[in-house]
Amino acid sequence: MIQTLTAFNLKTIPYSESSLIVQVFSKEHGKQSLIAKGVKKSKNGNLGKLNTFSLNKYHVRKSSEQSLRTIIIIETIKTYDELQSDYNKLEIAYEAFWTINSIIQDNQVSEELFTLTEATLNQIEKASTEELLTILPEFKKKILICEGVLNPKDKHLNIDNILKNYIGKQMVKL
Repeated sequence: MIQTLTAFNLKTIPYSESSLIVQVFSKEHGKQSLIAKGVKKSKNGNLGKLNTFSLNKYHVRKSSEQSLRTIIIIETIKTYDELQSDYNKLEIAYEAFWTINSIIQDNQVSEELFTLTEATLNQIEKASTEELLTILPEFKKKILICEGVLNPKDKHLNIDNILKNYIGKQMVKL
């Protein structure tokens, strides 16, 4: 069975001498782990498409004997190159992805969080140095509102403490 996922690359994990596990946050299926077989030795350019922050369209196959979906085709939608050339933007984008990766559970579908992540990366990419200061706190606040942890009317809260407590509770769930 072949499926198509529109997804951000959250991170890659070495799997074997030639393969990678790619953790993605997809619009259609939430957080997923995919296997990119032979990608480290392939000459087709797919390794570059697996950079963190890339927005890709994945065509994947799930077989009955494998627990992971296998990537068949990768089509790059957006690479967010501006993030890669500015350390401050890169740092904020990494923290935003760490936050998403910490909050969203495997297979948890949230089109709202996906859209928020995409909008935030676009904001970071275009932001001036002064504007960067407000993007991450606002992103974290919106995530907590999406997750139902925070009331949008609440003001003057320590978002980082609320987020830290929420992430701690999420990791304890069995």
